[in-house]
Amino acid sequence: MPLPFNHLVSTSEFSSLVKRKWPPSLVSLCNGVVGRHLEDIIDDLAEIASTFPSDIKMALVTIARRRKLLNDDIIIALADSSWEILDISGSDVSDFGLCHVVKISKNLRAVDIR
Repeated sequence: MPLPFNHLVSTSEFSSLVKRKWPPSLVSLCNGVVGRHLEDIIDDLAEIASTFPSDIKMALVTIARRRKLLNDDIIIALADSSWEILDISGSDVSDFGLCHVVKISKNLRAVDIR
């Protein structure tokens, strides 16, 4: 929504307007929507994410980890054979979940478990 001509712009509004040169991509917007509603789709995540590209699955793992939702069910539902690195630090992923991911992700070279 464009601002009226006589609208005074705050410093934070101005810097956000200057920094953003173009709108976010459709993929970025979709990831944001799915990420905001992740709790609502956890039960169906394996079915929903089965056709997602590996980078989208990894983005969802990152969102789940940051929101403190990452556990065995989510990591197993999103596991992808092309993953080479994985950050599950601060999550509730157990040895069981990690072992399951290792079986799927044969190219996995590094896992952050701090």
